[in-house]
Amino acid sequence: MAALHALPASWGYGALFLLGLLEFGGVPVGAIAILLATGALASDGALGFTGAVVATAAGGLAADLGWLSLARWRGDRIVDVACGLSANPASCVLSVRARVARFGAPYIVAAKFVPGTAALVAAAAGMAGFRAGRFAMLDGFALVSWASLWLGLGWKFADRIGAVLQWIAPRWHAALVIILVVLSLLLLLRVAKARLHRARHYAATDPGAGLGTES
Repeated sequence: MAALHALPASWGYGALFLLGLLEFGGVPVGAIAILLATGALASDGALGFTGAVVATAAGGLAADLGWLSLARWRGDRIVDVACGLSANPASCVLSVRARVARFGAPYIVAAKFVPGTAALVAAAAGMAGFRAGRFAMLDGFALVSWASLWLGLGWKFADRIGAVLQWIAPRWHAALVIILVVLSLLLLLRVAKARLHRARHYAATDPGAGLGTES
């Protein structure tokens, strides 16, 4: 896997920082699959495991602190954006905010491992009035745990993942095209779901929405 080892060496930890930033910023980038592959490569010394965890978690923390600040600054106006960009817009930031207010720190940590809610927690915490310092400590711990889990699984099953990567390596052009197509479709789906959520949110908050005039 010499050619594959060159990828993390050339991209470095900056790519993992960007990965965390995009994943928790609301962009579907397939972070879990990438972390599994990165963990497998790290097991052979392609890059340091601790550095990979820290870089990924730092990117996620930057994104989450951004959501926290926006929610505290713009309040309800960020609701539509956060809900629309989540994997599950039905699990809106308002309901997540209620859980954050009720369960506090344990929910902030646990939500990183719940599909469809991880990207919403930061905005919800901002709307619930969490202090940035306290949130950063809790969220940082959650992100380190999240990144360690997937990188660790990649390390543990390095042989199996490495076999898949070796099979892909000679076909990387085709694999890249497939990945880009899948990510594009996921992004389009996310945009469509965001538009649908905005329409439903508008209808729910505007009693007169969708009502025609009767003569």
